[in-house]
Amino acid sequence: MTPQSNASFSPRGLTNVRRPARPHASNDQPPLHPEAAAYLARHGDETGPPTDGPDYVVETRRRLRAQEHPDPSRGGEYELRDLTIPANAEQPAVDVLVCRPAAARGDTAAMVFIHGGAFMFHDRFTGGLDLAQRWVAGLGLTIVSVEYRQPPEHPHPAPVLDCVRALTWLHDNAASLGVTASKIFVAGISAGAGLAAATVLANADGSGVPVRGALLHAPMLDDRCRTPSMNQITGSGLLTAPSVLVGWNALLETRAGGDVVSPYAAPARADRFDGLPPLFLEVGSVDVFRDETTAFATNVWAAGGDAELHVWPGVTHGFEALIPQSDVTATADGVRRRWLHHVLDRD
Repeated sequence: MTPQSNASFSPRGLTNVRRPARPHASNDQPPLHPEAAAYLARHGDETGPPTDGPDYVVETRRRLRAQEHPDPSRGGEYELRDLTIPANAEQPAVDVLVCRPAAARGDTAAMVFIHGGAFMFHDRFTGGLDLAQRWVAGLGLTIVSVEYRQPPEHPHPAPVLDCVRALTWLHDNAASLGVTASKIFVAGISAGAGLAAATVLANADGSGVPVRGALLHAPMLDDRCRTPSMNQITGSGLLTAPSVLVGWNALLETRAGGDVVSPYAAPARADRFDGLPPLFLEVGSVDVFRDETTAFATNVWAAGGDAELHVWPGVTHGFEALIPQSDVTATADGVRRRWLHHVLDRD
């Protein structure tokens, strides 16, 4: 066969041909994992109070308190200590729930866990604590779950100040808590993952305590809410932009989406990403936070940092709780645990 020159080679008419543009539909989102689609078909209409109502926060908090929640001791697997970090001249007291493995002998690694809930909801007992316990199963970590102050009563910087204080307190009191001070992680879910990112940014910028790594699960990072995923993820039962905006408006009040917002409130606003601990970031492909999560990882890499990113195909915000027995959840559990093992074993 006689080879063709580059000038004449034009398979399927590729030369100087562009694919025709097609209108972007607001519901043109990635395909759902079959089990996620089945879950939404069964439960998609189970919504809470409308997010634009004057009693939204009060009613949502009431509804969440009335729900049955998992036992934080996991049937005796953890020994629980409900402690209070004392107030000081600058800040009020902060409550924390310390969950230490009952089988632990000697000091353990530890995880500061920051619960989810759009900044406004849940507490140190809920908001994903059961998932964090699942993440560290078999690793013998002590979990310290933070009861941070919540907006709208306590807007930024109150929540992140409480989280940074809990991290510093854990490090400074590691010996009395049975924790190895050099093996402390920070982790969070959703808005809590955004606060976890803000915590490690503030800790790094302030020459703070050593952090072994940070685990950010579907983090809420960008108050501007302008990414493609924020606008393409719609539909009954999915977390969508209007609900996200309610959380940002509560945290930042009139500053949300404006020109001047602190990266310790919205970590996507950071202009420096150096000095961070190793990061594990994960999000679903059908999650409004997909693009801000991937952008954050890209910025860490551009700064020469260590970040592992996973975008789980076809799953939504909160997929682990919605489809806990799915193949994608099992895969995510295994990958996450391997990362924790790897970072724990580093010298």
